Amino acid sequence: MPALSPKVTPGFSSRTPKMPPLPPPNKDCSATVCTEPYTNTHPGSPCGCVLPMQVGLSISVALYTFFPLVSELAQEIATGVFIKQSQVHIIGANVASQQPEKTIILVDLVPLEERFDNTTARFIYQRFWHKQVVINLSIFGDYEVLYVRYLGLPPSPPSAPSGIAITDGRPYSGDDNNARTGKPLGVDVHRKHKNGLGDGVVAIIALSGFVALALFSAIAWALLFRHRDCASQSDIVLLPLPPSVVKPSGIAGSLVVKWS
Repeated sequence: MPALSPKVTPGFSSRTPKMPPLPPPNKDCSATVCTEPYTNTHPGSPCGCVLPMQVGLSISVALYTFFPLVSELAQEIATGVFIKQSQVHIIGANVASQQPEKTIILVDLVPLEERFDNTTARFIYQRFWHKQVVINLSIFGDYEVLYVRYLGLPPSPPSAPSGIAITDGRPYSGDDNNARTGKPLGVDVHRKHKNGLGDGVVAIIALSGFVALALFSAIAWALLFRHRDCASQSDIVLLPLPPSVVKPSGIAGSLVVKWS
């Protein structure tokens, strides 16, 4: 029996057409070098440099535990601020210097366009500081927000964890929230806040008071001696010589008498 050839419905191809593969993101952007505070554009966007929003977080897991979870944390951050996961770049992680069970995370949020608009930037800022970004506690533990920095945002509230202090901030530094330094984040754990004046300050104040007193005394003594000299000179009078005293011709003589 001859083999039957498969029937082909007119207008239907036996092979399902496939979408052409997407080009690698920013395939030709390797030559684009962005300097701080800028970073490369979002994957798939035209090559260029954009201004990212920078976020510093402290999570309650050790650094070696965090490394396999980078993608998961990026996904949870993206979900929490309603952006794409590809816009979340976790660019660094450091061990808290005296708290090895904690990790400092450096995050860049990359805008789809040249920059985030003011409404979006403020929305993300408030989501982080109000801790409305939900991160899986069973995996990452509790988290603290160290800073959220971007052009036009107010300064970060003074609510960073008391045991962690940023000593060399990351990009952005200066008067505004948007200032950058271009240096990596450093942490100073358990920074001591001393109340009252230190011994050195007290010693400086005491020494300054002593110097001021000595200077005042010297000025007072100088004025006193000057006044006495002026008073002594005011007691000196000039009296004419008596006629019996012979004087050289042409020279007017006088007798100096000092009243006692």
